[in-house]
Amino acid sequence: MKNLHRLVFVLTATLMAGAALAQGNERQISGIDISGSWYNAGGNGGDGMPILAEYGGMPLNESARLYALAWSPARMTVRQQQCAAYDPSRQLHGGGNYRFWDERDPVTQRLIAIRIYGQITEAQRTIWMDGRPHPPAYAKHTWLGFSTGRYEGNVLTVYTTHLKRAWLRSNGVPQSDQTTLVEHFVRHGDRITYMTVTRASNRAGRKPACRSRCEWKIYPLPLGEGAASACGRRGG
Repeated sequence: MKNLHRLVFVLTATLMAGAALAQGNERQISGIDISGSWYNAGGNGGDGMPILAEYGGMPLNESARLYALAWSPARMTVRQQQCAAYDPSRQLHGGGNYRFWDERDPVTQRLIAIRIYGQITEAQRTIWMDGRPHPPAYAKHTWLGFSTGRYEGNVLTVYTTHLKRAWLRSNGVPQSDQTTLVEHFVRHGDRITYMTVTRASNRAGRKPACRSRCEWKIYPLPLGEGAASACGRRGG
């Protein structure tokens, strides 16, 4: 009986050691490296100064169109509106400087998340890369939502849910809080091509809305004091 117990103990220890070794030697997916400091060199897709009631190319349903027509630009004179945080696509389409960096496990060096800092609202965004699921539908919605990413060849694809209600364009075109945002990052040397597809719910539109591309050239200098937000540290 003692020999049987010893045999079971040895087999268990061997299996545990093998599993730990296999986990440590598991192949890691490198994807693309977008870490570093960048600035927007491709414009903001017409979001900075859009024309009122100009909704060409926007997949709006009737209720969303009426909502946009009722929007008044006077609301942007209120500081509370001027300093409101951005959703992820507006954070990266809206101009300014950005910084990307990796968060890795200190022991295994496996990629856990990609962090993004945006100058305009001083928001810090997290893109989880460790395979965790999205939270349930009743979880809290935030300006930046909940983002998970994966590498598809040389493309980083990011899926974001749990967003707050926001704007597709700064002339009243609404974005529902049920929106799913899909982003694609492709690096070409010192440039990144950034594309977004907003899958709106029936509350705002019938078809996905594709945002214009932005290309960023590498920004060689660290973000200095001049990059601070005029709204103070309220971003995010």
